[in-house]
Amino acid sequence: MLIFPNCGAVYFKGKIIGVGGEGVNGKIVRLRGLDRPYYKTSGEGEAPGEWGFTPLAPHHYHSPFNLKIDIVQSEANPVPVSNAVPIAFAGCDLGGQFTNIVFEYAR
Repeated sequence: MLIFPNCGAVYFKGKIIGVGGEGVNGKIVRLRGLDRPYYKTSGEGEAPGEWGFTPLAPHHYHSPFNLKIDIVQSEANPVPVSNAVPIAFAGCDLGGQFTNIVFEYAR
């Protein structure tokens, strides 16, 4: 997952890959910690397995806060199917806050 520092739009992007390294479509990614939860489906309007969020309104751009991202069953039934990964967001003007978050399949 990447964040691109740009106070015009803060963009979170990631990719869900399968055991063989191929993109996995149809997984629901949830981002929490803002005004409301945001949901994206991997592969919907993106390359296979990819998802992206532009969830921040201008009043959040320079606010430090903690986000959580996880994979859930569906938006209507947001039961987690992965651990939640915390993301400490310092502000849109700081690059390199994090570059890669990996969800791995477990048996």
